[in-house]
Amino acid sequence: MNHLFKGELNATTLLAQNTDTEGECSNSQTTLFMVAARQRHPFLHSSHAVLVSLILPLFTLLPVQLVGLVAYLSQMHTTAPGPVQAISTMASPASDVPSRLLDLPPEVRNLIYKFAFQQPKPMRLRCPSQRRLRPSRPSKDDARGLLDTCHQIRSEAITFYYSLNALVFRSEADALAFMSDPDIHPLIRPSLTHIAVDFGDSNDADAILKDHINLVDRCVGSLPRLRALETRFYARTLDACSSSHFRTLAMAFDSLDSDINTPPSPRSPRSSPRSSPRHSRQSSVSSASSSPATSPLSTCSSICWEPEPEPIPAPDMSALRAEVLEQYCFTPSAAIAFANSKLKFSVAASSDHYPGVKHDKLICYNLRIGMDGVANALGPAKEAVKQRINRVGMLPRPLNDMYDDAIDGGFHQRVRSTIASCARIDVGVS
Repeated sequence: MNHLFKGELNATTLLAQNTDTEGECSNSQTTLFMVAARQRHPFLHSSHAVLVSLILPLFTLLPVQLVGLVAYLSQMHTTAPGPVQAISTMASPASDVPSRLLDLPPEVRNLIYKFAFQQPKPMRLRCPSQRRLRPSRPSKDDARGLLDTCHQIRSEAITFYYSLNALVFRSEADALAFMSDPDIHPLIRPSLTHIAVDFGDSNDADAILKDHINLVDRCVGSLPRLRALETRFYARTLDACSSSHFRTLAMAFDSLDSDINTPPSPRSPRSSPRSSPRHSRQSSVSSASSSPATSPLSTCSSICWEPEPEPIPAPDMSALRAEVLEQYCFTPSAAIAFANSKLKFSVAASSDHYPGVKHDKLICYNLRIGMDGVANALGPAKEAVKQRINRVGMLPRPLNDMYDDAIDGGFHQRVRSTIASCARIDVGVS
């Protein structure tokens, strides 16, 4: 009750401070305030009422403002609320406060959007399962919450959010489902500039090849602002099945890389009778014999200053690239779009030690179709090891690695002999 009275007294004091000094609060106004307060708060103590009646005449309240104060008291709950509810009602901010961000010029707002949305790490997206669909909100430090403030900010900033960040998917199906979603905002798809798909373990070479072809067909040419398209797959060396599929994929993409990036060998010009030295010497001699008036100087000059053959024009690389991609089962539209763009095809292989198993490594393969100057969203084998451990976990170590003789030969030798002796115990009926 004391808290409630303090809140009402503070409200009255604030109203009194904002009024003019003209006029006095009459006894009828004081009685009106006390009646309203006692009707809404029957538990108001008599001593509080006396104190209010003594303090209220000291304030200079206009009649209109006093009516506003009585209206404020009439808006409270009819039941006797607790002090916490009254204070929280008074402290609630107004919802119609205009945004200061929208008062700034559009150029300044664009700079703010770029600074807020440029993330140091790529965004990793996954197609949600139908069994786990639930509403979610961005975290407090996530810049995506700015897109949910109002429609105007969302329409202005959504292009910056998806053009400044790289989207990383776990599979080709997730990436295509995201881009072909009918409920997606119409400005998202034209804003995509960097897409990466982490295929993970290469367990099926045929499926991964088809997914690569389908991904390139759907992205290259259909995304106008695309600057980079990355894929990655890897395999553990001790996994024989995954390693064999990895080698098949590596051979296929190495062949594609060599066919696209290796320029064709220049064709040597065919030797014609006019350009052969022997024929030129014979022609000069015959011309000298036929015309006796010509001097030896003119004969030498005709031999030395013979015009060189015209260079053969360089072939059109875009047409050759399109032809190569069509040979590798890419659609003609995607092949022509890639050939006419400034995108470059490149591959990179790497390996790193995989923890948990002795003498095991993770061999990784990164493919990239993109422009120069765009940072990779998928790292080499060292980063792939961390991603794989987070995805599937670390495999348990074998028993031979747990008992290594190189660390403490005596102790581990006794342990291994004990295990061997226990394995030779015969259990039977005497």
